[in-house]
Amino acid sequence: MRTFINKLFTISLVLLTFASCEDDAELTYLEFVSFSAPIEATPNIIILSTDNDFESVVTVSWSDVEFPIEAPVTYTLAIDVAADTFGENGWSNAVRIPVGVDVLSTSIMGSDLNVYSAELGLMPDVEGELMFRVEAYMDRYVYSEPVAVQVTPYVAEVAFGELYIPGAYNGWDASAAAKLSAISVGIYQGYLTVNSPQGLAFKVTPEPDFDEFYGLDSSGDFALGGEGDLTFPDFGSYQITVNLNNLSYTIVPFSWGIIGPSTPGGWDADTDMSYNYTTEQWEYIGVLAPGALKFRLNNDWSTNYGTEDGNSGEIIDAVAYLDNPGAHTINAEGFYNIAFSVDIDPTTATYSVSEVPYSWGIIGDATPGGWDADTDMTYDFSQSKWTYTGDLVPGALKFRLNDEWAVNYGTEDGNSGNIVDGIMYLDNPGAHNITDAGTYEVTFSVDQNNSATAIYSITQL
Repeated sequence: MRTFINKLFTISLVLLTFASCEDDAELTYLEFVSFSAPIEATPNIIILSTDNDFESVVTVSWSDVEFPIEAPVTYTLAIDVAADTFGENGWSNAVRIPVGVDVLSTSIMGSDLNVYSAELGLMPDVEGELMFRVEAYMDRYVYSEPVAVQVTPYVAEVAFGELYIPGAYNGWDASAAAKLSAISVGIYQGYLTVNSPQGLAFKVTPEPDFDEFYGLDSSGDFALGGEGDLTFPDFGSYQITVNLNNLSYTIVPFSWGIIGPSTPGGWDADTDMSYNYTTEQWEYIGVLAPGALKFRLNNDWSTNYGTEDGNSGEIIDAVAYLDNPGAHTINAEGFYNIAFSVDIDPTTATYSVSEVPYSWGIIGDATPGGWDADTDMTYDFSQSKWTYTGDLVPGALKFRLNDEWAVNYGTEDGNSGNIVDGIMYLDNPGAHNITDAGTYEVTFSVDQNNSATAIYSITQL
């Protein structure tokens, strides 16, 4: 009897549980989401050639997609041939171009569209049809209806060769000058950070010597054998383009920077990197705080890179992704060397983060070590300045990095005595003059907006 009662109780409990589940269960459905209007591609008939390689040849725009919850929406442009847009594997071979978060249009340069056309099998010099669609993603993917664009690609000639740009920045040494690489037949492009006070002049040479050179002629035109120097507008980083087809050149500001809570400018402003033309990488060496770090171009979010997998700490040859919302995390306050370069496929970039020895010191016959040895300064994280408090005697004083002359700052105008927010210049032979023996407080910091200058103060206590 007891066994029968136990079984009856167990069966009743199971039935009660099922009934309870039946009462509580509610079927939920994802709310339908779609593009509110057709996307537009303007123009929709495009003939490609070397003449429009570096021009925008098509602009695709669309309305925003409203998901049930408010959150950033990531958009991607997909391009494919019509035959590959149907069936279970439709669009699987598409070229996909990341556009960004909450961005509602994108443009494509002629050279890029020519490459995409070749990848998708369009024949050169024959009009073919490409299908464009936009893919929106938040908690799921939503796809626009495709639009057709008629494209006539061409066979691009293989560009090769280099030009050299010796100048005052490297002591006019053509054998060790920065290079411009061929990006199209007769067109060369490269980058340079100019932060030397020796001058802004340069010339262009076909070989790493001065047997032949390009400069400015008597009319101010770019010409072979032109005796006049080309000049950079100011200290800073630039993209230099030389077109030997029509004897023209352009110099435009161009800089990659780091941004985020770990950087000196936080999320408010980039900390500019410098282009190292010997390694062909953008670099930053300096203090970083714990927090996030991303890379962006020309102080603008339209082109930026972030990490997909939450990288942190020191890392070598890691991958960052175009328009990715992720960021690298700096774990500990310290001095770091950051290196960055965009890959051949611009949807990714390679970067490294390494902690480095980093110490500024004062040197000169006014300092305890004279000209023989640096007197190390101490970094004050609260002020973001290097400081020294101690005795100085009459004489000269300069600042240099890591006990070497490779990076040093001096004055251009013979400053002396006490000074507040004085300016030092990178690699300048001048020095500050201490006039009276005594105990001094000395502060120093490299200008984050222009590494060619530094700010210093000297106060007798």
